[in-house]
Amino acid sequence: MRPATVSFLLIIAATEACATQAQMDCNDQVVQYSDSDYMPLESHVSVEALPKRPAGVLREERSGFTPESLHRTAAFNRVVIADTKKPGPYTNTIDVFSTKGVPVSWRIQISDLKDNARLKWINEDLLFIQAWWGRIVSTDLIFEVSSGRFIYAKEANYGLLIQPCGEPEPDVR
Repeated sequence: MRPATVSFLLIIAATEACATQAQMDCNDQVVQYSDSDYMPLESHVSVEALPKRPAGVLREERSGFTPESLHRTAAFNRVVIADTKKPGPYTNTIDVFSTKGVPVSWRIQISDLKDNARLKWINEDLLFIQAWWGRIVSTDLIFEVSSGRFIYAKEANYGLLIQPCGEPEPDVR
């Protein structure tokens, strides 16, 4: 047999094997949360106290980010934002601070990102941060402004959501 014929037969055999392989039930496609196994946070995320809070809130270029909390008692400034048109990995630097009341100010640095971190206020004291390490793995963090610490940190794996799936087999008894 010629090499081209052998290659063609191998491709057909592989295609048939994939076609007969059982697909995952679409109801089983979930985001899997775990402790930070893929990207250890202690070497990629740091928090340090700033000597004073920033003079003001920086204007945001992207409409998806609201730097001030709902009642404007806290805010964030994205100080270093990656130019994602250039090759990564990227670093983000975010200042998070109170704008009223007791002055607190923190600098969060996140390195080795695949894309810029996503930020969203939960309430006046809690900021949700989503750090993407790749196409399907991120870490979801909740930062408490008053204490300067993360109160939640879980790795989110979206790998099952991109797997082919099918409807479950009917239960025939």
